[in-house]
Formats: sequence, C-alpha cells, structure tokens
Amino acid sequence: MSDDVPLYWGTWKGRIIRAISIDRAYSWEAVRDITGLSPQSLNEALSELYTAKALFKNEEGEYRVSRSLYDEYRAYISNLEKEKGKVDEPTRISKDQQSNLISRIDAWIEFRGLEISLSPGHFFVEGDMLDDITKDMITQSARAHL
Repeated sequence: MSDDVPLYWGTWKGRIIRAISIDRAYSWEAVRDITGLSPQSLNEALSELYTAKALFKNEEGEYRVSRSLYDEYRAYISNLEKEKGKVDEPTRISKDQQSNLISRIDAWIEFRGLEISLSPGHFFVEGDMLDDITKDMITQSARAHL
C-alpha cells in the first residue's frame, strides 16, 4: 500500500474528509449517513476540522475540504484503486440502525444493572463485560437478519 497516508486517515475526521471529498457528501445529514457517526461525535469532529482549517462551508452552505486535503485523499484513493483493483466501500449505518443499536446497548446496560451512560455518545467496557456485550450484539445481529 502507498506510504503517503493522508492526514486524519483512519480517524473520525478522516471518515468525514473522505465522505466529503470522495463520496461527495456536502450536507450534515449526508456526512452523518456515510460516516455512521453519532450526531455528537460528528459535531465534535466537524468543529475540530473547522478549527484546523481543514474544512469550510461554501457560499451554498455545503461542506468542502481544504484543497490540500482534497488532493491528498483523491491521490491516496486513486493509488489504492490501482494497487487493489478497487477500494472497499465504507460501512454505512442509517439513522434507524444507529437508533436500534443505541437502544440495544441501553437494554444491555439496564439488564446488567450497570452505571454506564451513553450521553457522550460512547462508553467503555473491558474484560468479561466486553465479551458479554460482544456476544449480545452478535446474537441480536444474527436474529435481525433471519
């Protein structure tokens, strides 16, 4: 793979930049749908990108990426396509799927009697709890696809 990995690649910010520069997601809703980020996580990453002057809105109110980042991402994707023959499509999670997942996690937290809040849009578990929630999510996913 190419050694010239673009700035923010593999991060939430990189997902946003890719959505805008590659997938042409120019509205907040389109970026959210393509990245699968929660509204709070998306707004936080957008704010940081604005502060870094990596992102701006044009006269029509559409998101745009700085020219240098746009060029980096386009060149990197082009190189990936040449090396692999194609680029893997990012996983897209709809708003309904996000809500269903959050509801399922809330139910798991309540069932386990845990003192965990999803208010910041994420949570942390490890050890047996990580194993437990992973098994639960896999089970629920399998049931949803039957």
